[in-house]
Amino acid sequence: MSNSTDEKRRSLNKKILISVGAVFALLVVIGLVAGEGAEDTTGAVGQSEQSPEPTTAPEPTDDIAAAEAEPAAPKPPKGVRVHTAPGTEGEIVFAEFDIADNLTKGMIRRGAQDKTVEILKFARDAYPHAARVFVQGRFPMTDQYGNTSDSIILNAGYDQSTLQRINFDGVDRGRIWDLRDAGMVHRELQG
Repeated sequence: MSNSTDEKRRSLNKKILISVGAVFALLVVIGLVAGEGAEDTTGAVGQSEQSPEPTTAPEPTDDIAAAEAEPAAPKPPKGVRVHTAPGTEGEIVFAEFDIADNLTKGMIRRGAQDKTVEILKFARDAYPHAARVFVQGRFPMTDQYGNTSDSIILNAGYDQSTLQRINFDGVDRGRIWDLRDAGMVHRELQG
């Protein structure tokens, strides 16, 4: 008999939960419908119905016209920190990022190469007069004593003349570091 009582109690609890859920869903629907129907009626009392007066767009000011004429400045790729410094031949751009860890060294290298291409394309567009762009990748490295620290394992420098020669739609991403004019690629990133 206790099994039958337990089954009745469970059935009753289930019906109560379903009813509470249905009431909650109904309240949500009513709230949504009431929210959609709520409109700003400020000043509507006592006004006669008239067709609205036509409005004209304001004349563009010089600031608006200038903003429309100039394209927005390129933004650095996600996760890239950029700063500049003066150099002997002109401005030097430093673009630093954290190299993403991955399952294999090959996948880590490929991700860093893809990010290098993204950065170089951005730098060519954002800093067309920079003398050189350095792409710097950081990765946690463990020394012989077992100490781990974020180290720059990619420091590839590209002159502006090299950046202008790169076709970013057709470049072999796997060889992007071979095109560098200065810097180094740590042996952990080499194939």
